[in-house]
Amino acid sequence: MAALIAVSALAWLATRQWKTGDEPSRAIFVFTGIVLILQPALHPWYLLWILPWLCLYPSPAWLLLTALIPLAYLDAAWVRWVEYLPFYAMLAAGLVVELPRMRRPVS
Repeated sequence: MAALIAVSALAWLATRQWKTGDEPSRAIFVFTGIVLILQPALHPWYLLWILPWLCLYPSPAWLLLTALIPLAYLDAAWVRWVEYLPFYAMLAAGLVVELPRMRRPVS
């Protein structure tokens, strides 16, 4: 299922990039984020894959997750909530803000 979602997202990003002429690096950043979210186990060092893209496209949600991910080394049940709840909330809020821009007709 995760592979199907990833391939569908890649097809959508490629089509959107082709129609709008946006920078391919933006699509790669978004695809990298999608792949990381779909990982069954997100080990802290996996976030190194998205760090170079955060220099070009700073995302508060991803920056927060990279800052909180060292908490994963603590052996406590509450850690996952502290790491991921704010991340997904900020990611959803960012998506709500970006959705109208993504729906604009392409000329």
